[in-house]
Amino acid sequence: MSGRPAIFNSDEDTVRFQEHISSSLGVAEAAKDVLIVGSAKTGFSLDPDRYFGPFRDKSDIDIVVVHQGLFDEAWRNMLAWDYLTMKNRTRTENDWLFRRHCEVWSGCYYPKVWRLRDQGGIDLSFPEFLKPLRRFSFQWFSTFRSLGRYKYHPEIPRHDANARLYRTRKHVAMYHAVGLKTLRTRLLSSE
Repeated sequence: MSGRPAIFNSDEDTVRFQEHISSSLGVAEAAKDVLIVGSAKTGFSLDPDRYFGPFRDKSDIDIVVVHQGLFDEAWRNMLAWDYLTMKNRTRTENDWLFRRHCEVWSGCYYPKVWRLRDQGGIDLSFPEFLKPLRRFSFQWFSTFRSLGRYKYHPEIPRHDANARLYRTRKHVAMYHAVGLKTLRTRLLSSE
């Protein structure tokens, strides 16, 4: 997680990018916890299914934001909705909540997925309890959508950005360690 991402030419490029994201999310003090991972970081993929493929024009930029406060606030909002609807949830609401449980259990979540309307168009009950989460999701979406107009580095606007929010760096490391172990196993079995 340390060191300059391959996509950048200088440490100043990295710092400017981190400050842009953290300021847009309202957590300017956490700039050092905005991390580029994946092939934009290393210059090649470490995904066990596409390993060693180079970072290309069509590659995404994978971004991690580590912030315990943002994570915990989202978790508290989801928990309040969980308790409120516990006895009267529809199957669709249970499925939606189970997917959120899996994310939170892993110490990460995808704010763009925390929407009030599931892919099937079913409204969740008591949406007012999820308004803070919806506002944050909109801010998250707007922040990463703004990278299409990022003017400080020519590579950034050319790529789609995928971002996850993690509670701690340890959660990030654990997630990536699983992928590296899987990659190692595949490489050793192909010898």
